[in-house]
Amino acid sequence: MSAAATCYGYDDVASTAPYVVGLQDTKSGWCRMRSAINPLGNQSVTLPADTQLLNLTHWLVYSSSSLAEQSTPATVLIEDHNATVGTISFVGTDLNMDVVNGSLVWQEPADLHCLETFVVYIAADAFGTGRSLLGESPVGSNQLE
Repeated sequence: MSAAATCYGYDDVASTAPYVVGLQDTKSGWCRMRSAINPLGNQSVTLPADTQLLNLTHWLVYSSSSLAEQSTPATVLIEDHNATVGTISFVGTDLNMDVVNGSLVWQEPADLHCLETFVVYIAADAFGTGRSLLGESPVGSNQLE
């Protein structure tokens, strides 16, 4: 998972110290991973790409002061979805050596719930070695030219 979280809405920053941001497991109900301690004025946290989500389900944000940390955090459900497209076909013309030109067409997954964009890469192998972004296509458009 790779994600960014932004906190909004606390106006009285004079009496507040940094925000403490973490991730929570719903089953056990406690913070399993403290992600960051943000200084005043910095209201965003980014998790590095490929962070293991494990069974963590919520972002937690606690405000703190010199006296104590907020006892009840603000929480947001983590929604991490991906989908695999079906049949892929490429119809192209070979105009010059080492030049690829044409349309890439795919079958959309049956469940488009929570999908917004298809991201298309070209790579040296099926594992994505040396991948390079070709473009993006919104859900509902199943091709990239």
